[in-house]
Amino acid sequence: FAINRFYEQEVLTNSNEKDRFLGNISLTYQFTPELSLLARTGTDLWTDTRVNITRNERVKSGVTRTQSFREDLHRRQETNSDILLSYNKYINSDFSIDAKVGAVHRTNYFKRNRTIVNDVTINGLYNVANNATVNSDLSRIEEKEVNSVFGSVSFGIKNMLYIDVTGRNDWSSTLPANNNSYFYPSVSASLILSEILSLNPSGPISFAKVRASWAQVGNDTDPYRLNQVFQPETAWNASTPVFSENNQLANSDLKPELTTGVEAGIDLRFLQNRVGLDVTYYQQTTTDQIMNIAVSRATGYESKLINAGKIQNKGIEVVLYGTVVKKGDFSWDVSVNYARNRNEVLELFTDANGNVLETIVLHAR
Repeated sequence: FAINRFYEQEVLTNSNEKDRFLGNISLTYQFTPELSLLARTGTDLWTDTRVNITRNERVKSGVTRTQSFREDLHRRQETNSDILLSYNKYINSDFSIDAKVGAVHRTNYFKRNRTIVNDVTINGLYNVANNATVNSDLSRIEEKEVNSVFGSVSFGIKNMLYIDVTGRNDWSSTLPANNNSYFYPSVSASLILSEILSLNPSGPISFAKVRASWAQVGNDTDPYRLNQVFQPETAWNASTPVFSENNQLANSDLKPELTTGVEAGIDLRFLQNRVGLDVTYYQQTTTDQIMNIAVSRATGYESKLINAGKIQNKGIEVVLYGTVVKKGDFSWDVSVNYARNRNEVLELFTDANGNVLETIVLHAR
């Protein structure tokens, strides 16, 4: 049995109507030419209404009703408010400093209302009040807050050496109250070899730079994963509300994920910048991933939320580029790149004492 495709396209449709609002306001106060304060807030709000029309072969009083439909209303909003104090100054021709310190407050809100009209009274009228039987309703609300403080400082020395140091600390509402804080720093440096060696820009090597960095990044999780919560189900007999316990075991001892990365590279340019070579090596290691593992169905649950795993991601990228033709206002640039990436799952799960219970290594290119 097949549905007529013209009927399907004209009647059994999926439509959505989305409204979105983005706005922000900021205020900057200049204390001195070097010192300034920025305060701002902004929000991104959207509402999406989706209507999905489906077939229904129910028969009542000798009349075949061929339509039912589902209406989903999604509402999501993210609001960021931050304050930033900046100091930028050239101490002399050989030394410069750029320092920043600030704080951020972020809120996320999500709401979903679903109404399923199981049996319409009048075909073609897609209003949730057009129901011949009791509608099925589902609703979900998620809220999340993250507070952060951060700082950074950059130094420039004789246009040869540049050093950047950053630090950030987040407090997330989706992590346990006694373990909801995580700090992640970074440091990077770049050295202009062509300035140190006083290379002639018109010589064979026009520019040379080496760079290296080390950084950590923290990550939290979604709301309501610390304690068992009830979730709505389809109404029993289309009239009695039903709530069931989540089939995923929550974890009140969750820790934030942490990713540590190192990167090193070199940038060379030749023949008055007509030819360039950029080589980068990187390695990232992620620990304490927040993931689900399967558990015995005899427990009454299907999975459990844990911190586990150690994944390493490393690779190399090479870019060779150059200007083949340059004459007057016409130029022809060509670039060739090579990249190789390897992912390794080093550890899957550890016990309470930190002992590795299962280790597996997977390679992906």
